[in-house]
Amino acid sequence: MYNSDFENWSETSVDIPDVWMSYNSVLINLGLTHTIKSDDAYSGNYALQLTTFSIQGNYISSTSNGNFTDDGTTGGMPYALTQDTLVFYYKYSPVGSDSALVMLTFKSNGEAKDWIYKLFPE
Repeated sequence: MYNSDFENWSETSVDIPDVWMSYNSVLINLGLTHTIKSDDAYSGNYALQLTTFSIQGNYISSTSNGNFTDDGTTGGMPYALTQDTLVFYYKYSPVGSDSALVMLTFKSNGEAKDWIYKLFPE
C-alpha cells in the first residue's frame, strides 16, 4: 500500500502524509494539529504521531486512507492480495483512562464486509 510507512508527506500549511486524511485542515484554523510528522520512526525516516484534543467535548485524533464524511469514512485503498497478518509498530502513552483504537474496514463494492480492530489498553 502506497505510503504505509509514512515516508512521503506534502507540505501545505502543515505537513500531511501523502494519501492519508486527517482533521489537520480543520484544526489548523484553531492553531492545532493532531497528525504530526515525527522522526521517531521504527524504520525509515518518519512516523505518524497522533495527538488527541478535546474540542467542544469531542475528542479528535484520527487518520485514514479513506475520506472523512458526515456519514463515516468512504473510499480507501484498493487491496486485492491475500494476507493473514497485519504488522504495525506503535508507541502509546495513555493518561488516566485514555484508550486508543486501530481499525481496518474491509469493503466489497463500497460496502463494509468485515472489521478488524485492536483496542489499547487491552
